Amino acid sequence: MVNILRISLLKTLERRSIYLTPSPVALLSKCLYLPLSITPYITSSIIVQLLTIAIPQLEEMQRDGETGRKKIVAITRYLTVGLAFN
Repeated sequence: MVNILRISLLKTLERRSIYLTPSPVALLSKCLYLPLSITPYITSSIIVQLLTIAIPQLEEMQRDGETGRKKIVAITRYLTVGLAFN
């Protein structure tokens, strides 16, 4: 009975040590996640701001107030997803 408990405890510790000691690839992927999430949003925000000058429909949306601003934010988010996976 003691051996079964010892083996069970060892297996549990092994599983937990896997979660507590991340691989270098996991650490690198976590470090790279932040810039990848910020850079496409900044780029898409700049692009949408420039497009509001060039496209009259976007300029009207910008002037509409809160509803127009929400639509422009949605367009910016969709463009962010497109740029992030590009």
